[in-house]
Amino acid sequence: MATEKNSQLKPGNAEDSHPQSPTEQAKAFQLPEGFDVGLVASEETGPTRPITVTFDDSGRMWSITATE
Repeated sequence: MATEKNSQLKPGNAEDSHPQSPTEQAKAFQLPEGFDVGLVASEETGPTRPITVTFDDSGRMWSITATE
């Protein structure tokens, strides 16, 4: 069902895409040789309510989450 708003979307717009699983998203990355992508959190297995996320000088990710 196309609406006027939807008919003006161009391929690649966020509104034009469907939700993807973490596996599908990882396959879409184009990385230089020697680089890789790893899943660190997802809606399926990750924090329920992230408050903040930061990275330290070693590239490690630290987050604060709420459970309620």
